[in-house]
Amino acid sequence: MKNTQMKYEWKNYHKELYSTKNFPILVNIPAQKFIMILGTGNPNDVDFSNKISALYSLAYAIKMKYKSNDLTQNIQDFSVYPL
Repeated sequence: MKNTQMKYEWKNYHKELYSTKNFPILVNIPAQKFIMILGTGNPNDVDFSNKISALYSLAYAIKMKYKSNDLTQNIQDFSVYPL
């Protein structure tokens, strides 16, 4: 049975964190969980590109697993954040 819960749209729930402003403001960011890569160096290098590809592949694999399986108790559908 599919979950009828709405997809978690970060753009709608966290406008104060991700929308652009005309002036600097202080923002309190709540604790969040992310899949991430660690590293240093030039973001134009192939190594960085490969890591980003893996990161997005994993994020979309988790998203599609949610849609194709009965994992709705463990994972809420979500939009993948931009880089």
